[in-house]
Amino acid sequence: MEDWILTPHKLANLRETKNRTRRIVEELDAVRDRLSALQDHIDAERTHALGHNSYIL
Repeated sequence: MEDWILTPHKLANLRETKNRTRRIVEELDAVRDRLSALQDHIDAERTHALGHNSYIL
């Protein structure tokens, strides 16, 4: 009957899983931000190259 109650050990595991998940989500957010900055840089380089090539033509 008491199987549905979380034991202290199960609660600790659940908290640890929650903390790990939070850290993973934070890391994914940071990676997304870095990739966005990299994409912005690539776009700026392409725009610069296009402008340079247009000037030459």
